[in-house]
Amino acid sequence: MEPRRLNAGIGLVIGAAALVLQFMLSVPATADSRGLPFALLSFFSFFTILSNLTLVLIYLSELTSHRWLEWFRHPVTRAMMVAVMGLVTIFYHLLLSGLWQPEGLYLIADRLLHYATTLIYWLWWWRFVPHGRVDWRDLPTMLLPTLVYFGYILLRGAFLNEYPYPILEVGRLGYATVLLNGLIVALGLAVLCAVTIAFDKLLARKPRTVS
Repeated sequence: MEPRRLNAGIGLVIGAAALVLQFMLSVPATADSRGLPFALLSFFSFFTILSNLTLVLIYLSELTSHRWLEWFRHPVTRAMMVAVMGLVTIFYHLLLSGLWQPEGLYLIADRLLHYATTLIYWLWWWRFVPHGRVDWRDLPTMLLPTLVYFGYILLRGAFLNEYPYPILEVGRLGYATVLLNGLIVALGLAVLCAVTIAFDKLLARKPRTVS
């Protein structure tokens, strides 16, 4: 198997294993107290989970020819996820990691989903994804899925009064503060997207030795 597909396979296995492990740890515990539908809705409302699921689908799109995975093969999608996973890691490390002390399997899932999958994807994108296909005009498109997620979480929270992250808790902080927090995160992601585009252009100028 060629290195590009081999490394995509490794990323797929590690990413899927991390998601399954977190699912097994989180969903049954929530389902016992609030029911399975709520547990599933809660699990798939975390940005980290959705981001890692996107990585798994990107790897799968590399290994298969299924047409429904075409969006995950797009250069802009793949570059966007470099920035998004950077946001996941930085946001968690700076704002969330100090709020709890995971142990055992929880610690393994935590480290895989917030750090390992980011690093693995960065290396795969850097070494094996063709560069020079992303432009500055793609930056708004790279921001759009995260902005849609933010809107969804606010709408969900308005009905359920529950939010996946402390900075989004409208009941405690108020909409003005939550919107400001969202703006700050969006600006941070915009910077990461800009860095990714610049790096992509730089890599495109260098001769590639790996296909």
